[in-house]
Amino acid sequence: MATKEQFTRQVLDLLDNNSGYNFESAMLLWWQDNRDQGGLRLTQSGHDNFEQAGLENWKFDLGPDDPARPIQLLMLKQHLCMPYYLKLGKKPCLIFYSSKEAAMYALYGNIDRFVMALKNSS
Repeated sequence: MATKEQFTRQVLDLLDNNSGYNFESAMLLWWQDNRDQGGLRLTQSGHDNFEQAGLENWKFDLGPDDPARPIQLLMLKQHLCMPYYLKLGKKPCLIFYSSKEAAMYALYGNIDRFVMALKNSS
């Protein structure tokens, strides 16, 4: 499994040298939790830069009945192996940078069932 450091270096290599980011600033600004065991959740800045680098992603709109509860956030953090972005607010969405994880989410159709499947698979 790739690490945040590896993902960060790969994206920096794909971005224009004038992106304004070095490795240290990208690590601080692109990841929701910078600790080694902090999961692979991206910040808005991280998602923007991953998209700008041309990385393929899959977006799923979340409905009002799909709130991001702490247990869901914890399960995503612990079980997803590729970067993802969770946008909260009026139009929440979940964006995967892994076709496998996106396909799995599409099978379950909502965040509660998806998180339960992640929990049961471990």
